[in-house]
Amino acid sequence: MDFGLRQILQRETGNLEDDANPRTIRQRVLTWLRGRSDWLLFIDDADEPSLVKNLFPVRPKLLNGHIIITSRVRIKWDRWYDVICTPVPHLTDEDSALYLVRAKESDPMNPLAIEYAIRKLEDLKISDNAEYKAVTWLGGVTGLHGLPLALRQAKDYILEFNLSFKEYKEQYDVCRINIFHQSAESDPLEDWLENNDIDAKYVAGLREKVGCDTLRLKTITKEELRSEPIRMDDSDIDGFIDARDETSRETFAFMLDPSKDNFLTTWRLNYERICCDDAAREFLQLCSCLWYNINTSLFTAGAKFMNPCKLKTYLLGDSMDEQEANGSTVETCRKVRELIHLLHQFSFVTKVVGESQMDCPEHDLSRFGTFIIHHLVQQVVFLRLITQTENKVRSVNNVMRILSGLFPSLEEVVSDNFEGLYDDKMRDRHSIIAIHTQALATQVETLGHDDIVELENTNRLFTAVGAYLRRLDRANDARILYRLMVRLSRWRKPLNEEYLADGLRYLAMVNNELRCYEKAEQQLREGLDLYRGLSNGDKIAASLEGLARVRMDNKETMASSDSRTQVKEWLHESLNIRQRQRQQDGTHHISETTVLHQLGRFHQEIGEYDQAHQYLTDSIALREKHMTDGAAEGRYVNGHLNLAIVQSNLARNYLLKSDKEEDIIAAEELLLKALKTKGRLLQESSDSYQQGVYNLAALYSQKGDEEKSKHFENKMDFDYWKQKLLASRDAPKMSVYEFEDTKWFY
Repeated sequence: MDFGLRQILQRETGNLEDDANPRTIRQRVLTWLRGRSDWLLFIDDADEPSLVKNLFPVRPKLLNGHIIITSRVRIKWDRWYDVICTPVPHLTDEDSALYLVRAKESDPMNPLAIEYAIRKLEDLKISDNAEYKAVTWLGGVTGLHGLPLALRQAKDYILEFNLSFKEYKEQYDVCRINIFHQSAESDPLEDWLENNDIDAKYVAGLREKVGCDTLRLKTITKEELRSEPIRMDDSDIDGFIDARDETSRETFAFMLDPSKDNFLTTWRLNYERICCDDAAREFLQLCSCLWYNINTSLFTAGAKFMNPCKLKTYLLGDSMDEQEANGSTVETCRKVRELIHLLHQFSFVTKVVGESQMDCPEHDLSRFGTFIIHHLVQQVVFLRLITQTENKVRSVNNVMRILSGLFPSLEEVVSDNFEGLYDDKMRDRHSIIAIHTQALATQVETLGHDDIVELENTNRLFTAVGAYLRRLDRANDARILYRLMVRLSRWRKPLNEEYLADGLRYLAMVNNELRCYEKAEQQLREGLDLYRGLSNGDKIAASLEGLARVRMDNKETMASSDSRTQVKEWLHESLNIRQRQRQQDGTHHISETTVLHQLGRFHQEIGEYDQAHQYLTDSIALREKHMTDGAAEGRYVNGHLNLAIVQSNLARNYLLKSDKEEDIIAAEELLLKALKTKGRLLQESSDSYQQGVYNLAALYSQKGDEEKSKHFENKMDFDYWKQKLLASRDAPKMSVYEFEDTKWFY
């Protein structure tokens, strides 16, 4: 959509800065549309309704215009504009035949009129009955069944090699016989059911129910699962629903029925031609593991990270160091364009866009030339045309290396001043890599137990992208990556217990954010047992702290005295480990301050303000003792910022403890000091800075100092606070702020 909006703006206004980011372009297009009438916008292949709904909000309305949307998703268009849903069937046998005749007989600059094509088809019936039978069979039910993508594949092959329809059918029949004699392909739906411990006997019923629209599996109801033709047992339904909810929509979209090999044959014919060029074959295989909208700079900038292969040699040469590779962007881009052109000849690439930008090495990832490969092409290539598992895994490994090389490390992502959150260009760049990583995960999910022997470790990429998604409040997307990490770790032989425990800990973090507290605690306990077996003190302490956090976030469990006792035991065991580590090597003081901070939070929540005061002041004292001015300390947050957060919470403790003037003055001093630090280190739009100005506005409002309260209210980003469901700007009084916690990414 971003590319289409850029085209609209460029064509209609002629005024588009080269460095305009997608967010600016969207806003300018919306403004332009609101000032026009009787416009028609066409959005194709919109399988994610939320993206369209966010782009065109109901308020303010886009007046005097119309939108046509093609989508495989029938639901999730509610609470938006009135939508008229019209099912679009496949082409009829006659329309399919006419499409092929027009394509074969037309001059590119002078398309064949439909009336002439009808006469041409009738003439064939009389003059060359074999040719007529071939073209009508090709478009019919026993041929390509009116599927536009398959018809286009056949058309491009026929034109490329100047074949008659009869000659094409002969090659098609030979290819289909070869497929028939090959070993049977596995059914990805059957594999998914078995991987989630659900009986594969339901495959036939599920396929009959949803037909070709496998996305319906994402929304199928319990009643439909119980009824004909599926008849799923109640004991399996809950497991199906749980697994379905934690599986991406793209995974279901890729569950191609292996029995539908009639139209797959034409794809294989084209694929075999591509395979004559090793670099093109590997390029297409890599593209099948990515998001369908692919930046050429993924290959120009990322080729150097790939394992040795024909594609890397073609793009970078036989022997090239990193410095030489960085200087060869223009030449590499030319070679990428050649590969795209070859794929386009055989309809594997459905569109080619932004070619004019491909020669410029200075463009960033969000603006570089892109090409589009239809998700059904990716589905067919990865699931059916790559027949050898080692080639699938090799493609996955190279894509993983490219994305890992272009994406920041986990430590960079969780830094509070990570520019990927505040800088529009950087955020767009990282978001693109994150989307590609999610697409890669979709393909990895189709691999079985025995397929992952040569699969490289996914943890580095998935943990970094998962943390980034969580920072963008996309916890559900992050959970899919973490859940896959855990599954892969369980399958690997021999089992790497530390990798499994790490995956469980990350999965528990996101489940806690999604308020799935029981699952989070179960996963942390399993990971803790593994860490104890490995005698990994640092991660034992981290797991204990995680368990305490889950219990404290679950307000219902904190009402129990037994639960409070358990939390206290976990935190004190963790504190003992941290203190021993500091005494032994002097390097874990930051971890110790974090536990002290958490203990302060615990006692504050149960109303023990004196104990909370002691732990919070100890946390501050220990951090200040080891603080070096200007140093970026801490495992996951800037040391000075973490100190400011603890100071804010100590101020809160003063205000909760009493309303004495000296306590209010102490709280005020701490909050001002904390906000000064945040203002020096953070963007004003960041969560922590906004919490700081809100704290002071609330404090002065409680004191009755309306002038100072208004001063800090004016620093508040009210778009941000509206999302937090706070009162409007003119609210006369604000309640006491909540405890501000450090980020939990490790």
